[in-house]
Amino acid sequence: MNTIAGLPAHPLLVHAAVVLLPLAALVVVAYAVWPAARARIGIVSPVLALIAAGAAKLAEGAGESLERVVETLPDTNRAAVNAHAELGEQTVVAAGALVLVAVALSLVHGTAAARLRERLSLLEAPWVGIVGAVLAVIAGVAVVYLTVDAGHTGASMVWSDLTS
Repeated sequence: MNTIAGLPAHPLLVHAAVVLLPLAALVVVAYAVWPAARARIGIVSPVLALIAAGAAKLAEGAGESLERVVETLPDTNRAAVNAHAELGEQTVVAAGALVLVAVALSLVHGTAAARLRERLSLLEAPWVGIVGAVLAVIAGVAVVYLTVDAGHTGASMVWSDLTS
């Protein structure tokens, strides 16, 4: 996807990722560390993480298209463009990890997992929840950090000429 209504798609799609990724990270971490919230959050955690990762992937794809166009312009700061693109790729990877953690946590803690827990006593071990919570926090922090960093580098490239 290169354009939406004649505008570059990347800056439009990136807004979905910027909103959904930190929200998904917050929901996944809450699900992992707050047992009372699990019943309310339920399936929302992995579904929201998947939607957010999809938004990040769409933004990355549109960004690659925009990158090819921008690099043909005479005054392009290629180092800044490459740094921003690399951060975008890392954000997509972190979002994928968040999806995996969210799905794993829903299997461990979800109501559908009750039948599985009957067969696999391993899932009832206390360390499973602790490891899941630690992985959720790590993935959540990585997603938020990379989202902010990628967004900052992109915004700096766009707005630096206007503010200086």
